Amino acid sequence: MGNRLLTAAVAVLILVDVGLFAAVLLRHDDASSRLSHRASTAAVPDRSPSAGSTGDLPVSTQHHTAIVLSRKAYVARPFEGVRVAGAWKAPRPVARRAVRVEVQHGASWSRFPLPAVTDATGRFTAFVNLGARGRYRLRVLGVGGAPVSDPVTVTVR
Repeated sequence: MGNRLLTAAVAVLILVDVGLFAAVLLRHDDASSRLSHRASTAAVPDRSPSAGSTGDLPVSTQHHTAIVLSRKAYVARPFEGVRVAGAWKAPRPVARRAVRVEVQHGASWSRFPLPAVTDATGRFTAFVNLGARGRYRLRVLGVGGAPVSDPVTVTVR
């Protein structure tokens, strides 16, 4: 009985957490849209990269793009949301680009299900939850696979 109750409680917490994450993501996306509309009179093209591509950046400028995170380390409690903020630096604006957070498991990386979207200046905020105590390595990358940020550490205590 106790295990069933604990399992049900964890499932409810996960569902509530996913719902809150989606609400924050939608609110962030809506605010970014209003900001980019007010900040510029020119239309910002939607440059969603396809899988395996680097978007519409020419090959000669691809090495000048980078995803830079605002912090190198985070501390959280189990199931507490971690706010991972950063910017997609490039020679020209990278508004409305999707980025994904990945967590390292041994030699491989697993991605979190929901992407974040850059605003008119290339900034983004992603939220992740890690349930079990321990140290995790995270990185952020463009949905097409490039660029990739340097890894950061999240310690769940």
